[in-house]
Amino acid sequence: MALFDWLKSKPDPDPPVVAQAPKVVAPVDIAALGKRLRLPATLLVPCKATGPLPASESKFGGEPWLGLAGDETGTAGRWPHCPACQVPLTFVLQVFQRDVPTLPLPPDCDLLQVFLCEESECPNVLMGQSFAFYVFCAASGVDSADAQEAGSEEGGSVTECALRLQTESELPSYQDLGTAELAALEAELDDAAIDAQWRPREGSKVGGYPAFIQDNEHPACNQCRQPMQFLLQICSDERQPPRSADVAPFEFAPHELMLGDLGTAYFFACHACAPQVVDTVFQTG
Repeated sequence: MALFDWLKSKPDPDPPVVAQAPKVVAPVDIAALGKRLRLPATLLVPCKATGPLPASESKFGGEPWLGLAGDETGTAGRWPHCPACQVPLTFVLQVFQRDVPTLPLPPDCDLLQVFLCEESECPNVLMGQSFAFYVFCAASGVDSADAQEAGSEEGGSVTECALRLQTESELPSYQDLGTAELAALEAELDDAAIDAQWRPREGSKVGGYPAFIQDNEHPACNQCRQPMQFLLQICSDERQPPRSADVAPFEFAPHELMLGDLGTAYFFACHACAPQVVDTVFQTG
């Protein structure tokens, strides 16, 4: 073999090893992180009504406001029925934006209502959903809380409760933090403090972060594929430590709404898509 050919066939020597500077990770400022992630939440504390409440109040159960102006569901003035099985829906909750100004609603809407189909043979329930919820957002046309009294009596199996509204702020679950953020948190706080401070409030509420019973199931919009905004959660179990000195813990929820085995329904909305897209996640213990 010629010397030239031999040199061409000889493998190249290993390249020299160049020492790389260690990657510098910026320290996590827990105080700044908490300030950035903290969100307002309005707790919807149910208080059993001693008498009929006006249909124009924010409340659980009883008679809902049916005088909806500009309601895309076509339920204005009449009780809504399940679009799948046609049975009257059960009225669960309504919240007026005047009572919860942070309630995220589409433009020109000031009322959010939640209804539930409890028909065991409903196609929507048989398709694998534990419950079939329907969320209506509309312009109520209500100027004051006494604008309309109760109307129809269809589909009312949720015990009527007034709402004690309590505004707080809360942090997401520590389980949803990044690796570096969680490590910094564990270096600064003990387990009890982390569990107390970095955990969303349980119970029915608007805004804040979802207090998932199981794993995080925050959905993406089925149209734009972007993460949806947490809207509210409704709990069948309201037993928890008192939220203030004058509010005692409940033995069972006064609204007597039982979703599976003390389950919780979580509602998410996409405000970027029109009409507004709403999705529901249900979890139980």
